[in-house]
Amino acid sequence: MKTVASSKDASTSVPPELAKKVIDRIKGAADLGDVMQIKSIAEELMSESDVVAPFCDKLVQLAEDVDFDGIQKIVLELDS
Repeated sequence: MKTVASSKDASTSVPPELAKKVIDRIKGAADLGDVMQIKSIAEELMSESDVVAPFCDKLVQLAEDVDFDGIQKIVLELDS
């Protein structure tokens, strides 16, 4: 079984410059309930940096669970 990082650990793995680039897009997709867009953003992030893998895994997991509150929460942690 794969262990998934806690959302706090996951969000700290994202470099600030990448975080700034995707925060608004993730928030917008979550507001629209667009699971596919959220997964697409996660894949795009992964292609830019391996270090964001824990965050992307968590984001995809939350999208698949349709947990938009959880998505908003990790985006808030990313934004702080």
